Amino acid sequence: MARVMGRTRQVLLLAASAALITLALTPVAMADSSAANPFLLQFGSPGAGNGQFDSYGPIGVAVDPKSGDVYVSDYLGDRIEKFDSSGNYLSQWGSYGWGASQFNGPIGVAVDPNTSDVYVTDFYNHRVQKFDSSGNFLTAFGSPGTSPGEFNGPNGVAVDPKTGDVYVTDNSNGRVEVFDSSGNYLSQFGSPGDGNGQLDQPVAISLDPTSEDVYVTDYNTSRIQKFDSSGNYLSQFGTHGTGPGQFNGSYGVAVDPLSRDVYVSDFYNNRVEDFDSAGNYLSQFGTAGTGPGQFDNPIAVTVDPSNGDVYVADFDNDRVEKFGPVSAPVTPISLCQSTVGDVEGSARYQALPTNMKNAVNLILNSACNQLGTITPRLNANQVAFAVAIYKRAVTALAAGGWLTSAQASTLSTLAGEITVGS
Repeated sequence: MARVMGRTRQVLLLAASAALITLALTPVAMADSSAANPFLLQFGSPGAGNGQFDSYGPIGVAVDPKSGDVYVSDYLGDRIEKFDSSGNYLSQWGSYGWGASQFNGPIGVAVDPNTSDVYVTDFYNHRVQKFDSSGNFLTAFGSPGTSPGEFNGPNGVAVDPKTGDVYVTDNSNGRVEVFDSSGNYLSQFGSPGDGNGQLDQPVAISLDPTSEDVYVTDYNTSRIQKFDSSGNYLSQFGTHGTGPGQFNGSYGVAVDPLSRDVYVSDFYNNRVEDFDSAGNYLSQFGTAGTGPGQFDNPIAVTVDPSNGDVYVADFDNDRVEKFGPVSAPVTPISLCQSTVGDVEGSARYQALPTNMKNAVNLILNSACNQLGTITPRLNANQVAFAVAIYKRAVTALAAGGWLTSAQASTLSTLAGEITVGS
């Protein structure tokens, strides 16, 4: 009986493997299922109460990657409000004034991913204040002026996760200044103007943690400029307009550490645009309105480094909206790799002796590797045939205990998205 069961298992494995290899030799294109970032939730409403935002209120937003907590600067409320990742109000600090923990127009907010300390640009007080994650005041730096370490309207702020250095856009001075985590001045780059590397009212700033490149929104010139970590100009993208990749009020900017995508809030076009790290336009989401997923002047954007969720401060709707990350496009290779991962995660696979695991790995991974090397396109009948074979393979894998019924259903659904390549 044991020999019969063993042969049955081998037949199922070979049938499934043959089907996967057939799919691997079948070059197909997938329907793009990554059209936009899906709307998840919203929080906040007009007012001065807990969890509310004053008129012209939510203007800056940042996420603590350790806790998932969200910090929002309430501009006319002169306070910072703290929420959990579901939008539940947790706490707040700040009031109008010039003393420690007081604000006169808090705008930019950033979280040090290593310490969870919170930096806030205090626009009309011409300084940056630093707090711990509970809102306890730690230090402040900056004063009015044009000299190194001084500000004329500090706006955006970002923290280098590798060094802890703090980058601040000095709005009316047309520059970016860099400080260490204690507030000591280190360097600056940029000058007023509209040339390469010059800045005309820089507002938001974000760092790519992989390359340490710096992205700055240059508001009056409707562009994003990219610098290296030393402030050397690298490139730029964006022009004034309403088309894809254009801006009418480029304001917020945020780099997704997972995908390295660059999100830009397009203030007057009521949308958020998504670019790759080279500045190539990818997609956009949002339209003008008050409904879920719509905007009335989106002003700030940030990305949760732990999962790619995108938070947008919806300025004139007095709320923050949360969107999921762009789904990775479903491709034949990713579909095959999903199958491999599910099979290798099954209890049956885990119980196999090492030599049998190696055989399974060789067959399944060979199929995936071949899939990435084939380029000819197929007609509709050939695609349908390949999909049918793949679905039979999934059914065989599920019947043999290599996949759960839920996994099989998901894989079959994804296979149904395969279309004829262009």
